[in-house]
Amino acid sequence: MIRKAVLNTVAAAGANVKDDVAVGPYPGSCIICADNTANPLLNILPPIFKGTCVAGWKQASAVEVRQIVIGGGLVETIVASTRYKITIWNGDTYEGQKQENYNYAYTTPAVLSGVAATDRLTVFTQLVNKINAHTTNKVTAYLAYKVAFTTGSTALPVVGETVTQQTSNVTAKIARVDVTSGNYTATSAAGTIWLYDFSALASWNSGSKTITGGTSTSVMTTNAVLTSGAGIVILDDANYYYARPNSKRGPSYVELTDGWTVATLESIYDKTAGTIAAGTAGPYLLVGRAPVISQGIGSRLSLDSPVFAADKVSLVTGEAGMITNEAFNVAKTYTTYIMSVNNNPSDTNITGYTKGAPVYYVLYADESGQGTELADFETALEAALSVTFV
Repeated sequence: MIRKAVLNTVAAAGANVKDDVAVGPYPGSCIICADNTANPLLNILPPIFKGTCVAGWKQASAVEVRQIVIGGGLVETIVASTRYKITIWNGDTYEGQKQENYNYAYTTPAVLSGVAATDRLTVFTQLVNKINAHTTNKVTAYLAYKVAFTTGSTALPVVGETVTQQTSNVTAKIARVDVTSGNYTATSAAGTIWLYDFSALASWNSGSKTITGGTSTSVMTTNAVLTSGAGIVILDDANYYYARPNSKRGPSYVELTDGWTVATLESIYDKTAGTIAAGTAGPYLLVGRAPVISQGIGSRLSLDSPVFAADKVSLVTGEAGMITNEAFNVAKTYTTYIMSVNNNPSDTNITGYTKGAPVYYVLYADESGQGTELADFETALEAALSVTFV
């Protein structure tokens, strides 16, 4: 059983925790309440008896980050009459079975163009078009173009950030950075950058121009000659673990399956040559972007609050297990506290419990206060439960 509650206002000095040591309605229990001065106490979770909380976990808020993977950094030599396939599926297994695979394939003609880059561009273009023609696969695909660069600032580039080219004002996004020499501290880093999602590809300036990042404010000077057929970028849709039936549940899984012999799909967690650091000499890669699942974001959590039909049984929207004492504040962020309790109440007046059954309590506590309210609350909660949150 899981019980959930929201603490939208964390009081000073741990006042939301009542350590009911010897007196009160439930002696020897920890009571988490909206206000410990109220009479009777306004409990937001059932009392937790001393010694029954066996473990505690906490998770600070985190804003969702969409996964980016790129294929083509390792150059594939396209072969005639060969089927090249990409397989994509979303989420984990369901009832022991992997969720449905979506397969996208293109078979090359018996006679190729004779130009390696052209043949790669043809394969990637065909696959991008097929992926994007499928509206329920939870991803968007882009062609990647690469261009040589040298640095003009010490700021490190960030995968996924938007860069703007001088003069033309064309924007694009970073998918991969490959530094082959130099370093950022000395503004001497040089190598190749892969870009995707151009605002106006045809307007990209063919002269030597700088590109300036919008997240890192990294400035690079490029030779501006874009190499086409440089790869394919697959960007995950938003709303990981979206609490709706038959909807997106997590980062997508992407594999190059048939035909490929060299190329791989790369993300930030399988980079092959180390991590970019400002004062470290190349070679090294910054590849792809790992996903981050939304945690404790009020505007996101509010979407999970259940709405039932008139029969009070059928779920219209939201998640049935997300019933809480009050609504989430969409302007706030929350630290999540999870308590594992061996339920063995000594008070026979407590109903609705099976003796010995495990119970999980989940508490979302406002972390956007201006002082030490959350830290004081956590200290008081740990003392009352005799457990340390990790």
